[in-house]
Amino acid sequence: MGLGSGTRCRLCGLDAMATAKTWCFYLKEPRLRRVSAQDCSERHRFRRTMTTIVQVEFRGSLLSIRDEILQSLGHPVISALGSRAARNLDLSHESVGVVLIGHGAPWEERCNLAAHFRETLPGVPIVASLRRQDKAVTGADYNLPADNPPLWVRTVRQALAGAA
Repeated sequence: MGLGSGTRCRLCGLDAMATAKTWCFYLKEPRLRRVSAQDCSERHRFRRTMTTIVQVEFRGSLLSIRDEILQSLGHPVISALGSRAARNLDLSHESVGVVLIGHGAPWEERCNLAAHFRETLPGVPIVASLRRQDKAVTGADYNLPADNPPLWVRTVRQALAGAA
């Protein structure tokens, strides 16, 4: 997978978008780097609002690994470590396309987090990753095994395609 979004400049056909990495660890007001159009060789500018992926994980090591995987999809990623950080995100100025909830917290906490995002981001698909023994997370649109990254990446991609 390439680093660009695959969005071509309407005038010259060059890939005109860059990816961005965003980290949000327990921040009330996350500092975001916006995806911005790059100049092509002909100096054409092409701007497009990108849908953002929000991911919540409960272990720092998994958060960084999933962040890198999700960035490869070419969308901005907002990563929150834990429920408190996720609930404190200010997403009012974001175009969120999908929320991914990790498997590291107790089932009830993940259900409450899904309910929180369902209320604050109505209509946005919620993907929950599950441990082998977990039952489906209530409020999630998709419940997928955490140990199958190709499946949840494909599901996130499909959810983003539906949000575009």
